[in-house]
Amino acid sequence: MKRLLLLLLCLLVTFSLAACAGMTGPQGEQGIQGLPGKDGKDGITPTIEISADGYWIINGVKTEHCVCDCNKCEHSYVTAYVLESTCALRKVLRECEICGYLTVLDEEPVAEHNYVDRVCTVCGALDPNKGLEFTLNSNKSSYSVIGIGTCTDSDIVIPCTYNGLPVTSIGDRAFRDCDSLTSITIPDSVTSIGSEAFYYCTSLTSITIPDSVTSIDYFAFYSCNSLYVVYNYSNLSFEIGSLANGDVACYAKILVDNGVTTYKNDGYEYILTDDNFLFRLQNNKYELIAYCGSNDTVTLPESINGNKYEIYDMRGVVNVIIPSGVISIGDDAFSSCASLTSITIPDSVTSIGYRAFYSCDSLTSITIPDSVTSIGSIAFYSCDSLTSITIPDSVTSIGSIAFYSCDSLTSIMVDENNQYYKSIDGNLYTKDGKTLIQYAIGKKDTSFTIPSGVTSIGYEAFSSCDSLTSITIPDSVTSIGSYAFEYCASLTSITIPDSVTSIGSEAFWGCDSLTSITIPDSVTSIGYEAFYKCESLTSITIPDSVTSIGSDAFWGCYSLKTVYYTGTESEWENISIGSSNSYLINATRYYYSETAPTASGNYWHYVDGEIVVW
Repeated sequence: MKRLLLLLLCLLVTFSLAACAGMTGPQGEQGIQGLPGKDGKDGITPTIEISADGYWIINGVKTEHCVCDCNKCEHSYVTAYVLESTCALRKVLRECEICGYLTVLDEEPVAEHNYVDRVCTVCGALDPNKGLEFTLNSNKSSYSVIGIGTCTDSDIVIPCTYNGLPVTSIGDRAFRDCDSLTSITIPDSVTSIGSEAFYYCTSLTSITIPDSVTSIDYFAFYSCNSLYVVYNYSNLSFEIGSLANGDVACYAKILVDNGVTTYKNDGYEYILTDDNFLFRLQNNKYELIAYCGSNDTVTLPESINGNKYEIYDMRGVVNVIIPSGVISIGDDAFSSCASLTSITIPDSVTSIGYRAFYSCDSLTSITIPDSVTSIGSIAFYSCDSLTSITIPDSVTSIGSIAFYSCDSLTSIMVDENNQYYKSIDGNLYTKDGKTLIQYAIGKKDTSFTIPSGVTSIGYEAFSSCDSLTSITIPDSVTSIGSYAFEYCASLTSITIPDSVTSIGSEAFWGCDSLTSITIPDSVTSIGYEAFYKCESLTSITIPDSVTSIGSDAFWGCYSLKTVYYTGTESEWENISIGSSNSYLINATRYYYSETAPTASGNYWHYVDGEIVVW
């Protein structure tokens, strides 16, 4: 009977502890990794009694299991009663099938976690990321995380254990250059953060350093220029703007150091809302500059303290929903937000500002609503993952190079009812078809013929198109805009028709596969840096109609050895040639002569359309 009473006491103590351990509500302690645990009130502490005839009564229900005082038995247990079973805990009352002895056992959970926003709704456990790389430390009793591996998540949760052993350090360069990383959770098991561990993680907006961390090596957070909010629970000394402790607080606007909050003194006031949005205030103007939480999808607030605000250089977001009522996405709203992959724009928005999505490298798609009338210059410049975009009929103006350097862009579609623009084969033109505004440079075609009727090739129209090796320009074209074919690295040949009268500045800048080019008689000027760094250019034919060649027009053309000029030597001397054109000037120059020359010198002529030296 004494053993029974002891067992009963143990059971009651066990269940009481199990219930208390879950409590964290208003009176409880905060759970592991700063997340709240399960409130004990949500559970029911099992009641255990013994009936008069010696059977267990659990939660007021008499069971078929009797109390047995067997002192000696090699017990063979079977499940008698499952007391609790969740993804975090499984407590089972088991019965010996030989003697009927009962005992409570803690077993491996059989239920799976229900993760919502990376947190289990049942037990509060964090979802560790798959694909992270680990290495066993030299002590053979702990691990270090040494790389992001195949993990593609923007918010990383480092587990406290790996292969049953604690994870005690974040290795050198572990997450270097992960510019889409928005959130990192460091467990209490980690004691050290290695050098350059988060080097150039430009989308990381906040960090919590747990009290277990004793060292942060040099450059650990170097160039994390969006790391605005730092929570420090360690014994390390942090200071806003300091390069100490791996630059962790170098860019901080708010520092919470063991409960004491300080703000950057730079003429601005900073406000961190309860839902983790960071605002900057100056002269009664609010600017939303960062999201410092860990949710992948966020809806931007409608206001801040009842006030309207602008979005400016927003950081730390992945999927964004802009609330209805917002009328403008302003200049630089999401500029260089490398983590942004999608955005929902409401029908209330009428304009997309200058550089609004500049260099949003992860943005894969965007829907522009019919309410938008203007798209600013450089609005989607260098959105390298953007594959397609549709311009609604409401748009009346698109700023220059709005889609420049969108390396994956294969389709620019325009609503057929738009009165200002149209799409031909996925490329953007003015409505009259006379100006080719933007070629979708993500296309993999190697050749392209500009449609007849086009009179102007727009500013940077083909810039950075890597796939095209040849382009055919029709006789209707009269001007080639500045930077039109800049960095067309694969372009080996292009024929400029006699209709062209001007070649813009930097038109063929960096076309380092272009080997030769003939400039037609209609051209009177070659812009500055027009053929800058065309490193494979070996020969060029220049007509006597050219009166000026801009500075640096042929700078860096190291292979240029031959110039075929259609005029005389005296006419050449009258051309205004700008500075830094030594490769052009020093090349061997041939002057045109229809008949065999009698004077000494270098001369050339055409034979069946081919250049032949006399």
